[in-house]
Formats: sequence, C-alpha cells, structure tokens
Amino acid sequence: MIYLILLDEADTMKDTNTKLGNCIRQKRLKKGFTLDQLSIRSGVNKGHISDIENGKVSMKLETMDALINALQTDYRNLYNIYLSKIGTVESCRQFIFRCIERNDHIIAKRGLHKLFFMSSKGRITTNSVDELVIFFDI
Repeated sequence: MIYLILLDEADTMKDTNTKLGNCIRQKRLKKGFTLDQLSIRSGVNKGHISDIENGKVSMKLETMDALINALQTDYRNLYNIYLSKIGTVESCRQFIFRCIERNDHIIAKRGLHKLFFMSSKGRITTNSVDELVIFFDI
C-alpha cells in the first residue's frame, strides 16, 4: 500500500517536470531562441535546459526564475505548475517569499494553501501555518 503511494507521488513529480519542461520549450520557441541563446541569456547550462525541457530533471525555483527572466515572459503559469511539485515546507516558504517579492499575492496565497495541505498530511503543525499567515499578512 505504501509502495503504491510512493509510485503515485513519483509519477506526479515526473508529470510536473514534463509540464514545466514543455512550457519552457514553448516559451523559448515562441521567442525564437535556440538552446544556446537561452543558455547565454539565462546563465543556465545548455544541457541542463535541454534536460528540463525533456522533463528529465527537476528545476529549482532559482533556475526557473533565470529562464523566465531570460525569456521575458509571464511567470504565473510556470509558478502554478511548479507549486504542484513542492514537497517540503522550506521549498514552499521560499516559493511564497518569491511570490511576495514579485508582489503576487494571489499565487502566494496558493502557496499558503499548499502549506495547509502539507499540515493536513502531518508534515507541519497548524500553528506553523498560522504563524506564516500572520508573517506574510496575506
């Protein structure tokens, strides 16, 4: 039973990586950039971008932001996809901070909902979530 749950989570992560990769590729092609051009503009290794686009690797938030900035594109769709793959409290906190830095309280609130979900799974306490809501004032 536990094994099946782990497989489902792994499949979900793979699907999310594929969605993120496809989204990056579509945005790159729409801008008319080659992998080399995007690599130079973003500072992300060309091979790593290729692996991201093919869904082979997970993408860190910092890498995604570098690609978003290089592509000069809207980040919201990518952030919404990325949010679904967050698995740790610290990653979720970083994500929420990044949304607040972008002055995007809508997606930050979605991050808080993710924290509430994590708390319902026993990963964090309700008090921790309450403290974050007060801290972020959203």
